Amino acid sequence: MRKIMLFTIIFTLTTLFGLNWLEDYNLALRKALSENKLICIYFYTPVAETCKDIESNFLSRSDIQNLLSNFICVTLNATKNIEIAKRCGIFRVPSIAIINSEGRVLELYVGPKKVKLISQKLPKLIEAFKEKNLAEYQKEKILARKKEREKNKAGKYAIHFKFYNPNAKDVSVVGDFNNWDITADKMEKNGDFWEVTLYLPKGRYEYKFYADGIYYPDPTSKLFASDPYGGKNSVLLVGIKSIKSPIITGNIVTFNYYDPKAKSVHLAGNFTNWQKAPLLMRKKENGLWTITLKFPPGKYQYKFIVDGNKWVSDPMNPQAVKTDLGVNSYFEIK
Repeated sequence: MRKIMLFTIIFTLTTLFGLNWLEDYNLALRKALSENKLICIYFYTPVAETCKDIESNFLSRSDIQNLLSNFICVTLNATKNIEIAKRCGIFRVPSIAIINSEGRVLELYVGPKKVKLISQKLPKLIEAFKEKNLAEYQKEKILARKKEREKNKAGKYAIHFKFYNPNAKDVSVVGDFNNWDITADKMEKNGDFWEVTLYLPKGRYEYKFYADGIYYPDPTSKLFASDPYGGKNSVLLVGIKSIKSPIITGNIVTFNYYDPKAKSVHLAGNFTNWQKAPLLMRKKENGLWTITLKFPPGKYQYKFIVDGNKWVSDPMNPQAVKTDLGVNSYFEIK
């Protein structure tokens, strides 16, 4: 899953432009149950310029205040409520999550552009809730998304996702292909399994299953990459022949990393003093980044640095070492 992105301001409040905002998640759940309302959670960080802009120029509008008055409103510092943020699928701020009294996410608006869409999207949700046909409204959204996938499948690869979890109530597949939106691609229950078919263009994707607020890597996946929280994402290669990395021949090692969208990929490890002397990899026409090096006998840890700031363990290498800073890929020259 993606890391929460931090920016810069100081802005903590319980009253925002006339609306009372709770700062207690559990209290909000109780109030929503007793008052028969949905909950609107506004996630911010105390260092975020984009939050200040949303608060001053969007949430201050009278029409938005009237819209949000239909909810139990909560404001949460995402850095102090990381587990709640993860459970709600938040990986940057400002963001808004609409949940029910059981904590289930119904609508999600991640980032300032999506937050501004609530003026268009929330009235239909509010109407459905008041008319007591919220379940039907959710089913229609899932069906509409399914039709959208079918309509835009030309030239793409059909990928069928299947996840065993007989006791789950709500399951989604989330990843690079849907911007990690837990409300985008809901899975349908079929016996003890949850299933969905997506149509994806050629590429490399990281993904997980999201079931009742918990993220799970795909247990059937053979490829994994470390996530920002010390766990792992499953890796899916679509329309790409199997890539091996590292390829070790004696003391000659070739590292391969597939990402046609990357602008730069560096190799860093204990053999480069990590970020002090990373090695630039060469990009081939097929989107494969590669570098070949000669090593003396020893044990080595490494990662790829994508576009200067994204540290990625080698998804093709099953050998890994856990550290205080995450998971590093590993190999040995004897």
